[in-house]
Amino acid sequence: MNAIVKLPPPSSHATSIEILEQQITQLAANINAANYRLLVLIAEFDNQRGWASWGCKSCAHWLNWKCGIALGAAREKVRVAHALAGLPKVAAAFASGQLSYSKARAITRIGSSENEDTLLMIAEHGSASHIEKTVRHFRRVTKEKAQAEHDKRSLKYYWDDEGKLVVQATLSAEQGAVFLKALDLTVTRLEEDEWKTEQEATKAGKTVSAETLPIRKKRLRADALAMMAEDQLAHSGEACKTADRYQVLIHADVSRGLPRYGLDDGPSLAEEAVKRVCCDASVSHVVSRDGEPVSIGRKSRTIPPPMRRALQLRDGGCRFPGCCSARFVDGHHIQHWSEGGETSLENLVLLCRHHHRMVHEGGFSVVRASSGELVFHRPDGRRVPEAPELNAPDVELPAVPASKWYWKGGRMDYGHAVEVLALRRERANSRKQAES
Repeated sequence: MNAIVKLPPPSSHATSIEILEQQITQLAANINAANYRLLVLIAEFDNQRGWASWGCKSCAHWLNWKCGIALGAAREKVRVAHALAGLPKVAAAFASGQLSYSKARAITRIGSSENEDTLLMIAEHGSASHIEKTVRHFRRVTKEKAQAEHDKRSLKYYWDDEGKLVVQATLSAEQGAVFLKALDLTVTRLEEDEWKTEQEATKAGKTVSAETLPIRKKRLRADALAMMAEDQLAHSGEACKTADRYQVLIHADVSRGLPRYGLDDGPSLAEEAVKRVCCDASVSHVVSRDGEPVSIGRKSRTIPPPMRRALQLRDGGCRFPGCCSARFVDGHHIQHWSEGGETSLENLVLLCRHHHRMVHEGGFSVVRASSGELVFHRPDGRRVPEAPELNAPDVELPAVPASKWYWKGGRMDYGHAVEVLALRRERANSRKQAES
């Protein structure tokens, strides 16, 4: 176990440039090692889906809320944290304090078992800028067949026998990279199908099969693709009003005594799903006897445009603690109108699609206190704090040697570096082909 040391702060008796340099480089090495430990914990936390118990959309959103890390930087930390698992030598250099986070982040973009040594050699003798540029140059030369790929692009779609739309697309490398990036960014804005963590499922005596994760990921990507289409409509000005996104048909057959709920020209829905949709959608009532309509009511219980504007001005976006979504939000009835709640500003709150589903079907709840404050609770009854408390900083750091991995001077030969990386890739591919 590493010893614990306290770094002395600069004083009036120790302000020479040499001492300041030693303190800065020593602290930088400690920060490198601490960053590695942080990423290890983040990867484990993400693997166990610890963020889901707080209703967060992803580990990055949890880091944004709980640790004050900007959302873009948080997503990158999660990516690097998982990538380090496949780069043991990079991880070891990072853990020792020699490799900085900036260098490790760049390496993980193209790092593999074949080129890990080469990239570490550049990192040891060069700067973070050298690594960044080498990675960019290498990624460009791997697209030598870009035009041939571009000519093969295509997209076709059809409706299957069950009424589902099937889309098949072939994109070039550049188009594919852009599409996947947009898809990944949209995925982070969507709800998870399974909100419980594996730990919670285990406590409940349930087991989560290995097949659950890929199925959930496929469904989430489908939702993200639909959201991207909706986003495009919103930008093009063709989108309809929020209340007209859904036309909910409430069909009650009085001869049976049980209502049947569904979307207009669509399938039936579960009762809780209907409650979520009806919070901010057009609703028509159909009463029938023995299958024959008796009366059709007018649209009601929707949020009128003036009230929606006031609601948007008041809330600004999703009010769930820690959520920063300002677009694709729904007006939620705190006390649902089916239970006597009014369509009034006092009984409304804006929630993003993810947290709207969490409140209706995920076990979360929201009430307005007598003081007017919104109070959210988890399924286990614990309150979701508006602003989480942060732990006090630990001034004691592990003793790590000052980093010696810095630019040794000289001009960087990017052509040679990329050539070596490309050669290693070709050799690795040749070995794989020979083994197969």
